[in-house]
This record gives sequence, C-alpha cells and structure tokens, in this order.
Amino acid sequence: MKRVCRAADLAALAGIVALALALLAPGRAAGELRLSFLDIGQGDSILIEAPNGASAMVDGGPPGSVLPPLAAALPAGRAIAAAIATHPDLDHIGGLPSVVSKRKVEKLLSSPYKSGEPTERALDVAVTDANVATGTLIRGDRLVLDEADGVFLDILWPPPNLPAAAGNNMSMVAVLRYGSSSALLTGDAPKGVEKILVAAGDPLDVQILKPGHHGSKTATDSAFVVAASPLFAVISAGISNRYGHPTAETLVTLAEAHVAIESTLGRGTVAFSTKGDGRWEMLPQG
Repeated sequence: MKRVCRAADLAALAGIVALALALLAPGRAAGELRLSFLDIGQGDSILIEAPNGASAMVDGGPPGSVLPPLAAALPAGRAIAAAIATHPDLDHIGGLPSVVSKRKVEKLLSSPYKSGEPTERALDVAVTDANVATGTLIRGDRLVLDEADGVFLDILWPPPNLPAAAGNNMSMVAVLRYGSSSALLTGDAPKGVEKILVAAGDPLDVQILKPGHHGSKTATDSAFVVAASPLFAVISAGISNRYGHPTAETLVTLAEAHVAIESTLGRGTVAFSTKGDGRWEMLPQG
C-alpha cells in the first residue's frame, strides 16, 4: 500500500500551519512551480518550489557549497518543508548539516538504509541539534508538497528489503509531478537500478531528466533514456572535476536520443518553471 506523507503532516511536526498557507515568493506567478539545479560544484542539490510556496530540497551538495546558491533561489526566512537525502555520499549530503543549522527545515527524509560514514553521522548530529523531525522514504511512497495544485514526489527507489544496500544501489530515485509536467531525479542510481525500473514498467516518461551520478558512465543506460524520453537532461557536476564528469559516453547516449543537455558545470544554477501543462521554461540566470 502506498504511504502518503502530506504537506500538512510535515507542517504539524514542526508546529506550523499547513503549507498551503505559505506566501508565494516574490516574482513567482500564480500556479508556477520552480525546479532549480543549484550550482554547488561537484555534487547534487535540487530545489523544488511548489505553487503554494512550499519547498523541498533534494540533497545538499558537498560541505561549504550550498548556502549561497540556496539563498539566491530561496530567500532567508522561507522554510524548507522537506530536505531529502538521496544517499549518504559526501557530495550529496555534506552540505545538509549547514542547511539544517542555518535555515528552517521542517523535516529530513532519507531512505532507511545507512552507511555509517562520518558524513551521515554529522548530519544526524545537526538534525538532532536543530530539533528537525526525521522520516524515511521507500518505493511506493508519495511526498505531497501542494495538495490543492497536485504537486508531489513519487518514490521509485529504493525498495523495502533491499538485498545489498551498499553504495549507489541505495540511492533514491523519484519523479516530481505537477499536472502533466514531470521530472525524474535519480541521485547516483547506477545502470543496474535503471534497468530494474524499466523492466518493472514504471511510468518514467518525463520532460526533464537528471542523469544519475553526475553523468558518469555508470549511469544513464540507453534503454532508460528511451523510457524516460526527456526533452532536457540537467547534469550537476563541478568544473574540471577529477572524475571527468560528464563522460563522453553519457553525452553521446543523450545526444543520440535527441535530448537537450544542460549542466551546472557551464551554466551555474539551472532553473526551470512550469504551470503544470507539460511545458518547462528555462529561467535566466541571476
């Protein structure tokens, strides 16, 4: 049975009113959702702002990287309804302790699988110190950000009882949906996970794809890209990173599928807006 985590539930845990009462950010049009891939160097950090003003943050990049681009996208004083840790790699959760320490975060959500790494323990300490509520997300769960407008994240991975929860196999995969607009957020999920999702017949068809593992050759299987059939792929990677991300193999796979490629590596923060009609507008920088 699908577990549903509603926005009002998150708000109640933090002792505030339902998220539907949140004020729209300045410059936001009514009915507009924004999706921003933050410029945090070699890592991932994605900000979702629903039409009702509720926001969610997926990963926080490496340590010391996320607060300035987050402040530019989400002014100080605006709460983050849910911070989501896709998996405990340093380049995904290293910046989250500073976020929960410096910003109002109502809840931290992660998969139930733990690594025991120092970065994970540092986040646990920060969450405890900031009195942030915690929870888990697994395949079949739905996180509702804006019930009135129908904005939610459907969790496709990881499943319960994952046989081998080591490394990137535990990385969360989620689909953001708002009306007929959608985006597939893959964390560092490798090709093996992608193939499972394709074989399961999951509804992967989206307009925006965040290729897994920063464009590494370990992710972005051609069959997965065909199933997702995105218009845009947004790769989050750092300039002159030592891994060579994004790899030529991934870029060729995306190009052969006629996907427009954007990257934080060359553009900085990459942001889109949509009104739920299946169309996404790329926003200007700054």
